[in-house]
Amino acid sequence: MLPFVCIPAIIISLILTIFNFIRRTRGSSFFVVFFTLSLTGLILLNFLGPFALKNKAEKSFDNKDYSQSINYYETLLKNYPNSRL
Repeated sequence: MLPFVCIPAIIISLILTIFNFIRRTRGSSFFVVFFTLSLTGLILLNFLGPFALKNKAEKSFDNKDYSQSINYYETLLKNYPNSRL
C-alpha cells in the first residue's frame, strides 16, 4: 500500500495533468468524461464489490463472529469466483 502522503500528491498531479490536457486540446471532453466514469467505477467498486465483502468478512472474523464471516466468504466465492482476494 502506498504511504498516505503519496496518495494526495498523486491525486493532485492527476488533476493538474487533466486540467493542462483540457486547456491544450479541443476534444478532451471525451477523455474527461471517460476518466471521470472510470474513477467513479473504481471508487464504487471499493464500497460495493469484492473488496467490501472481504473487509466485512475480515472484520467479522476479528470480532469472532465466525458464521457471519463464513457467509461473507461464501458470497465472495459465489459472486466473484475469479477474484484474487
